Amino acid sequence: MIGNTEAGAMFETHPYNSEPIPVGTETLIIGTAPPPRFSLPRPPHEGPKKGWDADFYYGSDANYLWLYLERAVGKEIFAEPGTPEAEKEDTESLMRDFLCRHHLWMRDILQMYRRKPGKERSAKDDDIDVRATGTVYMQPGSLLEGNKDVHKIAFTSEAAAKWTFEPFNERRLIEGFDFNKCLKKWKDGSLVEKYKAPFAGDQDVRKRKIDFYILPTPSGAGRGRRLTEQDIIEIYRAVLFPDS
Repeated sequence: MIGNTEAGAMFETHPYNSEPIPVGTETLIIGTAPPPRFSLPRPPHEGPKKGWDADFYYGSDANYLWLYLERAVGKEIFAEPGTPEAEKEDTESLMRDFLCRHHLWMRDILQMYRRKPGKERSAKDDDIDVRATGTVYMQPGSLLEGNKDVHKIAFTSEAAAKWTFEPFNERRLIEGFDFNKCLKKWKDGSLVEKYKAPFAGDQDVRKRKIDFYILPTPSGAGRGRRLTEQDIIEIYRAVLFPDS
């Protein structure tokens, strides 16, 4: 269905979700979908910008996730986007190595998706038409079945969590789970501390216990809203690197 259209809007396919989750992964970081230039097919999009972007999850130079991860562990790992060092660096390999070393991996909840009319070049979640006929979701239940060590899922936005649990995706990921009730309670928590605790902890999912977290969004558009950069780094450290 790559390139299929509905009412003139082209469906995009996720470029990285088919990559196997490495053995030993303990935490999955789940987002929504990459910006259009990363999605498949690359034409008519220009693709990632060499030396500025990385051709991998959260690879946009306008996204701060890798910066937060790097600072959360306290080590400089990646070259600054746009520098001569970034041009030479095999950034994607460094990213994969980083994730494996810390027993992390990534997925986005959308596998096939389209933007709203007139928003084809937008990277904002609000501009994705998630209810379009033909939208395909990654099913978290199936991800867990082949990855026995995963015990934590951290969403990079409320939208990623919502699209995972809403009825038009997978109704029975957790029997009897009321996502909206959990989200409301989570929102009532203190600004920083609520992120450090699961919004749904110790949940029975496919015969194992899973803790679900929501992280502060790493997108450039959401940066600087109430939380400071140091707050965000502290939260990422607490959730993703609790033993460091």
